[in-house]
Amino acid sequence: MRMNLNKTSELYKQVELHLAELSEIDQRWLAASDADTQTAIQRIFASSEFVATTCANQAELVQHLLDETHTDFHSKLTSILASTHSEVELGAKLRQFRHCEMAKITARDCMYQSIKESLVQVSKLADALILAAYEWLYKALAEKYGSPQDNQPLCIIAMGKLGGQELNFSSDIDLIFCYPQKGETTGGRKPIEHQVFYTRLAQRLIHALDHKALNGQVYRVDMRLRPLGESGPLVMNFNAFADYYFEQAREWERFAMVKARVLNPDSGYTQTLNDIIHPFVFKRYLDFTSLESLRAMKLKIFADSRRKQLGENIKLGAGGIREAEFYVQYFQLIHGGQSLKLQSKNWQSAAYEVFCAGYINEQDYRQLSSSYLYLRKVEHALQQIRNAQTQTLPDNLIDWQRVAILTRSDSVEALQIAISKARQTINALFDQLFNEPQHQQQNSHIEQIKVLWLGNSEESELCTALKTFFNEDCALYNAKSILSFKHKCERAQLSNRAQLLIDDLVPLLIAKGLQAKEFEHTVLERVFEILSAIIGRTTYLDLLYNHPDVREQLVRFCAASPWMAEQIRQFPLLLDEFLSQAYLAKLSMPLD
Repeated sequence: MRMNLNKTSELYKQVELHLAELSEIDQRWLAASDADTQTAIQRIFASSEFVATTCANQAELVQHLLDETHTDFHSKLTSILASTHSEVELGAKLRQFRHCEMAKITARDCMYQSIKESLVQVSKLADALILAAYEWLYKALAEKYGSPQDNQPLCIIAMGKLGGQELNFSSDIDLIFCYPQKGETTGGRKPIEHQVFYTRLAQRLIHALDHKALNGQVYRVDMRLRPLGESGPLVMNFNAFADYYFEQAREWERFAMVKARVLNPDSGYTQTLNDIIHPFVFKRYLDFTSLESLRAMKLKIFADSRRKQLGENIKLGAGGIREAEFYVQYFQLIHGGQSLKLQSKNWQSAAYEVFCAGYINEQDYRQLSSSYLYLRKVEHALQQIRNAQTQTLPDNLIDWQRVAILTRSDSVEALQIAISKARQTINALFDQLFNEPQHQQQNSHIEQIKVLWLGNSEESELCTALKTFFNEDCALYNAKSILSFKHKCERAQLSNRAQLLIDDLVPLLIAKGLQAKEFEHTVLERVFEILSAIIGRTTYLDLLYNHPDVREQLVRFCAASPWMAEQIRQFPLLLDEFLSQAYLAKLSMPLD
């Protein structure tokens, strides 16, 4: 049973307006169609402003919304691009093709298609758009600069949900670019080094996909997951790529690489990349640092999900999609080194293998899987309304009705109940990881501070939360200091060990400072300046973390004198003197 479209409702009035915007040929076609077709088009237009607008801009598209599924996107798009003569024209054709096919996917989702089928189609469409654009641009650059030796490809690695072939309807795409070997192009008017050729190719591919025109863009392209992040080169040769993941990559990057998939057709190059990625992600033996990183990742997810602003977010809020993804990835990263089956890039396949391996029971697996897929269906529906990147539940009745139609729910009330049940199921399983009932820990003073530190809060959010501990002016100043130091940590490319120590240490230092009767707004800033000076030196971080008396002395001096704080910043060896005083002279006194 599905919710009926009430012809006296405000939503139906909007449908009539959208139908009136269709071309004359489309309106004549619709008038001549049977009642079932007319009702289907009305429901589709009611559910998605994106579809209605796209059909108004592309004559005769509405007539094909209910066509059978077509997933050979690549050959169809390649044929369209064969007559393309400029990069401007390339971008325009890519955008038009993307919007047309996404409108058809939305129509099928609204009428009969499962979320599993939808995820596959959205991902295959993305693969086709990226590869067809890449192939056109590769040929264009080769004509100008010559071809790379042995016609080496630019290998495109899809990350995240695109890598797992379960892409959101309206989503960023996370990519990494690399190429096989150094060398120089041959046969062109202007031979150039491979690094230059592939960098220019990557830049033009990003522009073709990411450029925003009047009719939107193909995809938002995010390159921050590449080696060294935004400070790293846009492309890397295989040797440099391997060196990075063997020597420099951090623990959180294992999560990012779980779903990494090479988009190019299978070849020896694909296998070489997989041979680099798999040993890094799926370690044969898990060490203490890996377990601590998993625990820290869980706490960060917990911290973000409890932000009030995320309560209506079905991805990042409590019991959301991200918690379900982490739950499965946890078992993949713990046990994937001993089981090839657990190395699946697709969440649904990985969850099934986790169940088959006996790490979760059948009831938990079935409830987790159905809850996850239901939230993904709702997520698609939210984004299909206006082709917007959102996971936040509606704040108005009309959009709730649209989501209900797209999810084929009986009513808005039934939809809301089902969402709540799915989130409760996911959250209950997520909380079981590490046998740590996080919801009980948040009452702890230090745990509250740690949640604030780890959470991905904006300045205004953090300031509001800090008013629990500080007056308004002090809360704002300290919010700025905390965010500034967090950004320094991100830019510093810390080792796994250093980042774990920082995440444990900062809440302890803040808590120690709060014991003082007067915690001036400059104290925390001075503490962070000292931490910035020793940020990569785990010996000093260990010293502060393991010795409460040293932390107490540090906060005392930062509160007492900016000159003393500056001396410690310039000469971190002074921290050893605090230890000597604490254990030999017993000079440390309680803060008052």
